Amino acid sequence: MRARLPAEDSIESWLSAVGGSLGGLLLELDDERFAAALEELGACGVEAVPALRAAEQAADRVRRKRVRRMLHRLRSHGVDVGSALRAGSVPGLRPIAREAERAFATFIDPGGQRLLFLLVPVRGETRVYEVLVSDVRGVLQVGRFEARRREARGFERELRSRDGVFEIPAGGARALIAGFARVEAGPGAGGVAPGVDPVLLTELLAGARAGGPVPGELARERLSGRELSGSSAERALRVRFERGRLAAWLPATSVVEAAQHELASVRDGVLVLSEPQQRERERTLLARHAERAFDPETRARIARRLEESAWGLLEGDDEEGALAALCLTDRVQGSETPLEVPLLRFLFESALGLARAPEPERSEGGLILPGL
Repeated sequence: MRARLPAEDSIESWLSAVGGSLGGLLLELDDERFAAALEELGACGVEAVPALRAAEQAADRVRRKRVRRMLHRLRSHGVDVGSALRAGSVPGLRPIAREAERAFATFIDPGGQRLLFLLVPVRGETRVYEVLVSDVRGVLQVGRFEARRREARGFERELRSRDGVFEIPAGGARALIAGFARVEAGPGAGGVAPGVDPVLLTELLAGARAGGPVPGELARERLSGRELSGSSAERALRVRFERGRLAAWLPATSVVEAAQHELASVRDGVLVLSEPQQRERERTLLARHAERAFDPETRARIARRLEESAWGLLEGDDEEGALAALCLTDRVQGSETPLEVPLLRFLFESALGLARAPEPERSEGGLILPGL
């Protein structure tokens, strides 16, 4: 439908006239075209709700689940999916509803940084904000450019196709940015880097949609009542780190370098130690530096990263990984010493280069050479 419309026509006005009758046509599409049509409808906001509600009656359970996920996405953007359904088809002369804002985020990198993108429709165009934030140093960069609606939709499709990028509610994105701006980044910094334009930041955070649930809260709401054992959660999350789905969050460089220096002194020093004595010295040394690396503030920060990452994993249809991330937040902040928490131990050993890689599989009947 979008491809056949004249450039000056709005697909939203056509959806207003067609209403729920489009839902039956959606169900006749093959899986690939059905998924693409859902994404197009999701970009149309409230006008797409009658069609989505009609498609929600699909006999196929997988399709019903995908439609409900799209309705949940619209609801998280403030769209009243219930009232749109009750109203049914809307007269074509009704004023077109304002296009919904969109927001996207990347997963958190090893140093605690991520990119946020906010797409705001303004006077027939779309204003795109690109924000680099750190949960340690605050707001680092804010950029803005104007794009025509068609260009903005192309950019949105590009974001959706990228690995490691996921959608978040626009209000939640603003709430995150406002929180990062309050991070203490040093004397007088106030959580905002010196090069950030304060007028642009104020513009970005202004408006009625300045507040909203952050991704971690949405993840907890979606997975409410689900449980996963601690050992299963640890294993599942470690797999995500090892496969690069999540970046290993590294402790402070100064702590890591000090631990590496002392480890080298124990192993290469002039003092001759038996093997058990050396292992005990290394354990004591690692435990002391791990306490420094994972102080209460850092542990709370890692717990927040787990919550925020859970929403990204959910958006990528990885419910097990999301549930594992949420299940470990309390243990990360608990009373156990850092090396007693497998996730913290893995992060610390990864920073030191000590994390043990999975053992390679042995081939049957392989030739075993002496000394190898």
